[in-house]
Amino acid sequence: MSHSAPSRESESRESESRAEPLPVPAPVQVQVLLFAVAAERAGTRQVPLALPLGCRIDAVGRRLLELYPGLQAVLPMCRWAVDCQFVADDFQLTGDVTLAVIPPVSGG
Repeated sequence: MSHSAPSRESESRESESRAEPLPVPAPVQVQVLLFAVAAERAGTRQVPLALPLGCRIDAVGRRLLELYPGLQAVLPMCRWAVDCQFVADDFQLTGDVTLAVIPPVSGG
């Protein structure tokens, strides 16, 4: 009865099958607050979203437009605030946040 040594190829496959899978980052929980005409067009004042870590504000805007097409005329004029601080469209979400969509305000 002869036993042959396992080939390098089979050892490689075995070590790959034992390898731990890479952790998948948990999504960022974003509570979107809509104000004034944005809330009217969406029909809601709050939108909870789960988004990928590192997602940019402009991607949040695209997601909101998918969910609420009525925002199309309003959203390009809005400002964004993350946890009460104004941010640009290229701001990346690095954790759970409250995101405010603030339309232009007119007064008189």
